[in-house]
Amino acid sequence: MDEKYGPDKIIVRNVVLNNIDFEDSYNEAIAKKSQAIQDQQRQDTIEKWNGELPKYVGGEDATFGILDSAVASPAG
Repeated sequence: MDEKYGPDKIIVRNVVLNNIDFEDSYNEAIAKKSQAIQDQQRQDTIEKWNGELPKYVGGEDATFGILDSAVASPAG
């Protein structure tokens, strides 16, 4: 860095910005981008799914294990 900025320089190691208020159009663009990323991740997950339900360690289908637990010990 000395070659580029010389020996007299200030090195900033950390900057914290609080109470930042962006324009509504910027906030909307960020929200739309975030939603698009989530939608793409959801679609990727659906496309990768092999159609099988997750298995417990015991090998049972996850939904049946959950339903069996609810029937065995009903709330209330």
